[in-house]
Amino acid sequence: MWICGNCGTNNGNEYRFCVGCGQPRAAAERRQAPPRRDYRPAPAPRPVPAPIRRPIWPWALAGVLLLALAGVLLALVLGGFDREPEPTAAPIEPVIAAPDQPAATAENGQNPNSSGPVTLLPAEPSPAATPAPTPTPEPASSAAETGLLTDASQIDSRGLQQLCALMDGVIANNVRTTWGSVEHLNRSEYVGFYLLTAKDENARTRNMLILVYRNDVSVIIPAENVNKSLSYYYSLRFENVQRGADGSLLLGDYQEPGDRVNADIYRHNFYYNGHRTLDEVYKAWVKPYESGYTVTRAGSLP
Repeated sequence: MWICGNCGTNNGNEYRFCVGCGQPRAAAERRQAPPRRDYRPAPAPRPVPAPIRRPIWPWALAGVLLLALAGVLLALVLGGFDREPEPTAAPIEPVIAAPDQPAATAENGQNPNSSGPVTLLPAEPSPAATPAPTPTPEPASSAAETGLLTDASQIDSRGLQQLCALMDGVIANNVRTTWGSVEHLNRSEYVGFYLLTAKDENARTRNMLILVYRNDVSVIIPAENVNKSLSYYYSLRFENVQRGADGSLLLGDYQEPGDRVNADIYRHNFYYNGHRTLDEVYKAWVKPYESGYTVTRAGSLP
């Protein structure tokens, strides 16, 4: 288990993102608050008792016994190496007669280890050796076999629910940590996602998934009689996304948009990471990679 330093949620070790706020594990653990220090006065020093002198003879006796035991073990080991191996009887090889002559045994026609003659049959010809079959090389694994996503249709309802839960946590964390008290998130809704699949199988980034949300914001300043609403599109990009056997998605670290939406409201400036329109989202995330990637989409994206 690990505790998110941002929201305090307990998470299992298998989660790389906080289920409460969506923060990555490494960033969430770095934000954990340092332990509080208790500045209580130090207790008065206690008197140190006089050292107790213990007899030495028990330790000397134990040392002598250990040396004697080590000597016995060493003698056993060295005696085992000096012992000569017992002689073994050499196997008796029979003499096989030719097919057109009677079978012979030893020099006097008898087995020296038996009381009577032993007749041996001629050896049967061995069958021709069959060459071992050449192993057939297995075909290389395709993207579908390795679990890499290649089309937007491979993400089912479970995978989409997983993506939306992560995005909701990231947006909630941004609102809590970067927004002011006059800014209010009225609605945050899923718009769709792009899936870019590399045309080159040896590309380092095999796919990219861009998840797009729309946020509706209100800025309310009662003292200045200000009540302004605006909307913008927030997105996250994941790379080398894989799909598990149960339909869940294996997601790594994500990248937030580098562009900002600037809102000038009655002598105040407000900034939000994202884009004004879906066309801007497409130009920032998809258009630079169209030549090397195949683009599929889901939801209401252009």
